[in-house]
Amino acid sequence: MTEFGAMLASWLEQKTNDLATRGLEAELEYDKQAEVRRSSWVAIDSPIRSARLIVWESGEVFVQVGSYEAGEMLLERHSRASSADEVLTLLDGLVLEFL
Repeated sequence: MTEFGAMLASWLEQKTNDLATRGLEAELEYDKQAEVRRSSWVAIDSPIRSARLIVWESGEVFVQVGSYEAGEMLLERHSRASSADEVLTLLDGLVLEFL
């Protein structure tokens, strides 16, 4: 697991009850086999939307939000995070804005 992955695991542990209260299910996954571009991601699902935040150890971030109802992607964004705090801000914003 990458440094960002450990940070995502900590975020998820802290937010699990809050997410469940909002009817959201979340899980952390990471690429166990990658040797070059190691990544970790959080998948968060609600009854109407699904979101993913993927972060590579390089700081590259990909955010994706899809709507089950509309059958389409609502957001796909690539960016680069310079710190763990920046990734956490993106993740908190994702939950508040889209889910």
